[in-house]
Amino acid sequence: MAKIRSYHDTVYDSETGVPVVFTKEEYATRQGNFYHAHIDTGALGDGDSSELYFKSPASSVTCYMICGGNLELAGALYMFRSSTVSLSGTVVTVFNDDHRSANSSTIAVRSSPTLTDSGTQFDHILIGGGKRGNTGGDAKGAFVPKADTIYTVRITSLAGSNSGDIRIEWGENPNVG
Repeated sequence: MAKIRSYHDTVYDSETGVPVVFTKEEYATRQGNFYHAHIDTGALGDGDSSELYFKSPASSVTCYMICGGNLELAGALYMFRSSTVSLSGTVVTVFNDDHRSANSSTIAVRSSPTLTDSGTQFDHILIGGGKRGNTGGDAKGAFVPKADTIYTVRITSLAGSNSGDIRIEWGENPNVG
């Protein structure tokens, strides 16, 4: 019989003694290696966009990325791989989701880049309309990025005076030989 290998040690509930199963995100957070960064779009006109980008780490680290966004009214979320950036934009603060951890991310995130090439679009998700002051909907996509590659996340308004945000979340795990 084959032995099943887990990406984590078994953790048992302290009261019942029952084994507890964690998602990849929960496990990475418990290890102090799960991060997030976000930006507010401000008011976007019909067809206006807001973007952020990041460069995936070297091949010595594997990441699991979740990119998403929401808008008050209708819009779309786009994700691109292998973008070319001519001006790097504004640094976005990266937060460790385990506030007790001193670990820092290997990924730097920036907003408002100047793109000379958006790269290859690999995801496009529509966001439903809502009403002002409330989210009209959100969109998320998850993937494992290629090493040393620039990724761009773009949210585009499909209505006037539309506000929202872009949020990326990721876990980092060193590749163990």
